[in-house]
Amino acid sequence: FRHFADLIKKRISERRFSANISELIYLCFVILESLVVFLLINTLLNISAEAVIWIHAILYTVLIFLILDIRGIGKKSIRVSTALRENDIAMAAKEIGLNSICEEKNNKHDQRLIISETVGMVARKCVSGFAGPMFFVFIGGPALGFTYKVIEAAAKSGGWAAKLHNFAEFIPNRIAGLFVFLSGGVWGKKTALGMKKHSQNKYRRNELDQGYMESAMLAILDLEILKNTETMSNQPEDCTTNQPAHNFEISSIADASRIMYTSVFLCLIAFYLIAMKFGFR
Repeated sequence: FRHFADLIKKRISERRFSANISELIYLCFVILESLVVFLLINTLLNISAEAVIWIHAILYTVLIFLILDIRGIGKKSIRVSTALRENDIAMAAKEIGLNSICEEKNNKHDQRLIISETVGMVARKCVSGFAGPMFFVFIGGPALGFTYKVIEAAAKSGGWAAKLHNFAEFIPNRIAGLFVFLSGGVWGKKTALGMKKHSQNKYRRNELDQGYMESAMLAILDLEILKNTETMSNQPEDCTTNQPAHNFEISSIADASRIMYTSVFLCLIAFYLIAMKFGFR
């Protein structure tokens, strides 16, 4: 979906329309693509259900597997942690896509930025890889789940499509954020303090509204938010930040992963119970 959306975005930009017209055309394309995907998958499931039930069950399971996207996030966070323990800052930065790394001999600050970004990556994946798609799956089945994935892929180009994604992800973000705090309590974190810290934080880094989840995860881990973590090149020449260094430990990455998987488990139970209660698909 992402490559196809990028191709369409490129073709529209080549037409040299005004910015607003280009965004409107792209948004219309995203909506049309979402409808086509929804109708296609829904039709396929209906046909398989009427033909052979076991084929329908297999197809349903495969579609759910394709929709979810938390596979590999645990391994990536482990690779980042290993690189940091070996003091290989460049490798850790590369693992999470921070290709611009400060050359000054101030690895402590680089390490803090990488830890903050890795925790944020885990938090974002909790929504985009599970809570978001599963929320729509339980409302409208795999067809609606794939519709969400289409919108998510298109939103990474920014603009009005990102605003549509904000709208689609507003409720899943809040649900996942709640379970992050509950999961933090399971792992011995101070839930009440984390929720208070999160409510006081007005900083939203990500235009896709996933800054909400990053804030929640950092709050429950009692980490300060680093405001310049998108790229290392944004840092001042001495590679320092104004944030205190307390609590930025490598173990925070493992804590974030544990909280994420616990949140996923709790979300799954909650969505299933809601679906059973109200008869969602």
